Amino acid sequence: MESGKLRLHLVIQSASETRGPDGAEVKTWATFATVWGSVNPIRAREQLQSGQLQSDVTHKILLRYLPGLTHEHRITMDGRVFEIVSLMNVAEANHMMEVLAVERDV
Repeated sequence: MESGKLRLHLVIQSASETRGPDGAEVKTWATFATVWGSVNPIRAREQLQSGQLQSDVTHKILLRYLPGLTHEHRITMDGRVFEIVSLMNVAEANHMMEVLAVERDV
């Protein structure tokens, strides 16, 4: 992978749960890492659920190897949110990671 192809600014976020003033659990997201990567759509799907149209777009995201990255993190880019579905250490070389993610409306 040529580093010039990793041209997008990506923010990796991790979740934490806290209690709100009413005692309910509230999920908040904090920055885990900021990296350069590429985002390529590979599939789109729309479905009608509970009377609302929902769309899922699956992407392949490439970035340099990032120790500690798990499916519990999420990736954001310019206000877009990508939920991590799977992670692959390309060629098991600890050099590049391929992330399959679903873009969700927030």
